[in-house]
Amino acid sequence: MPGDNYAKDTRRWQGCPSIEKTGKRLWGAWFSGGDREPDAGNYGIVSYSNDGKTWIDPALIIYHPDTSVRVMDTELWKDPDGRLWVFWTQNTGPKGFDGLWGTWAMHTGNPEADRPDWSSPQRLCDGLTRNKPVVLSSGEWLLPSYNWIDHQSALYISKDKGNSWALQGGPVNKPVDNFYEHMCVELKNGDVWLLQRNIQSGISKDKGTTWSPLDSLQGMASANSRLYIGRLRSGRLLLIYNNDANNKRKDLTAFLSDDDGKSWPYRLMLDERDEVSYPEAVQDEDGRIYVCYDRSRAGEKEILLAIITEEDILKGDLVSESSEKKRIVSKVKSRK
Repeated sequence: MPGDNYAKDTRRWQGCPSIEKTGKRLWGAWFSGGDREPDAGNYGIVSYSNDGKTWIDPALIIYHPDTSVRVMDTELWKDPDGRLWVFWTQNTGPKGFDGLWGTWAMHTGNPEADRPDWSSPQRLCDGLTRNKPVVLSSGEWLLPSYNWIDHQSALYISKDKGNSWALQGGPVNKPVDNFYEHMCVELKNGDVWLLQRNIQSGISKDKGTTWSPLDSLQGMASANSRLYIGRLRSGRLLLIYNNDANNKRKDLTAFLSDDDGKSWPYRLMLDERDEVSYPEAVQDEDGRIYVCYDRSRAGEKEILLAIITEEDILKGDLVSESSEKKRIVSKVKSRK
């Protein structure tokens, strides 16, 4: 188990969460460490709950023995074979895309064991991964990992279930420093649709090799912050972002689309408060949708969970018996 120096109440800030479900176990991950974000003392946190209410926090700490190296943006993903992956980024500075920055990962085949057996950490690719991979209908995996050297929202492809990765392509952004934090979904016609901060959108017709120019989705205002896009078991698309006309990190809202993203007629407010951001979601076999996000990273220091269903979003209100909002996963006590 992690030592006392990683105990929850020692954290000066925490945020940027990820979520995954393996059988009966719900997993969460985020990062903290040091005095701020970013800071040389940053480390990754992995936690889990067997009932969604009581959390082992932390269950696993990802850190680097060289304290000048940051560990950040811890990301969870369950692959088609049931293995749980943990991705993270290691770097040495805020503008360190010089070949040192990179996405690392390890995985376990027994994620519900008392002490899961983890593979050795491996460096997968350059850049920064902030969202889950997507599995194409061909069986190939696409991993988003962006960098600021060429301002590319890059995608790496694996044809051997994650044993090796190669640069596939990705749209190029305007030459400004930004956290693109892109993620993808395969549309029913086989196109790959990419979305990233500011509701920027691009389409690839060749599995992510070449792309249409990035453009903003019409009629949708969002904060300059991470969003979530994914396909549900019903075939609908789920989109979650800060739906605020003034582009603030508030009004975190879930949307559903019946027509592969052409329209979003159904919505459910998840959290109307200020400083809520970085949503991610996973759906279990029973149809429940678990949405994690953070609130006031250096103030309230909260990692939160909403448990909803498609029916809730269709009705615009919580109508399912098991649904709830604003459940606290992790909260750090304020220092006096």
